[in-house]
Formats: sequence, structure tokens, C-alpha cells
Amino acid sequence: MENDCILTSHKNKDMNLALLPGLGFDHRIFANLQLPLANVLHLNWIDPLSDESIQAYAKRFSLPLGDPAEPWTLIGHSFGGMMAQEIARHRRVDQIILLSSIKSAKENAPVFRTMARLHLHRLFTKKMTIKTFALWA
Repeated sequence: MENDCILTSHKNKDMNLALLPGLGFDHRIFANLQLPLANVLHLNWIDPLSDESIQAYAKRFSLPLGDPAEPWTLIGHSFGGMMAQEIARHRRVDQIILLSSIKSAKENAPVFRTMARLHLHRLFTKKMTIKTFALWA
């Protein structure tokens, strides 16, 4: 395919690579990536527990990566990139590649900071996000 992206590692063909989609997405967002690496893992979202902190969620979300001492490269799209950074606080991560994501809260758009301060993000359920996807995507 002409729009496919190829990611290769010249140093280690056996690197561990985890792909984290953005919220509302799953592994299919990475369908056009050609990843000729031995160990590719797609992490799909799991439902958060009630009152679960983002730190606890990141630990639980990263359980499929196995041993926390084993090195991984994480590719995170949108909120998946922010989650990748949180995962890196709890386990060995050699590198993080961000796609349409931010490195810190300072880079977050003012509208999202305002929504967080007013707790408006609680209005955006998974069901509503899917129903309105055509409007904002």
C-alpha cells in the first residue's frame, strides 16, 4: 500500500514493540504499519475500575507486557501516547514514540484543560464517543 509506514530497527530485530491506540480506537488504527520486528504487541483499552487512579490503571493496562524489567519500545497514538508515558514510570521502557500526542500537560489544548477543571470529561462516555465520532474525527 502506498500509505504504509515501515518501522525497522537496525540494532535489534528482536526488540519488543507495544502499540497503544488512542481512546475510542483499537489495534486497527495501526493496520497500515509494516513492523518487521519479532515481538509486536497491540494493547487495547480495558475498562477502568471505579475510582482507579491513572497510575493504577497504567500498571494494570501494561500487564500484557510481562516482566517489568524487560525492555519495550512503546508507540502511542493520542491518549495512548500519554498512557505510554505513564507506563514508563512503572516498568522498563527504552523509548516512546508519540503519534498525535503530547509530552506534558503544558502542551494540552486550553479547551481540554478547561474541560478537566470543570469535570466535563465525565460526560464523555464510550457510547457517546462512538456515536459522535463522525462529528469530531
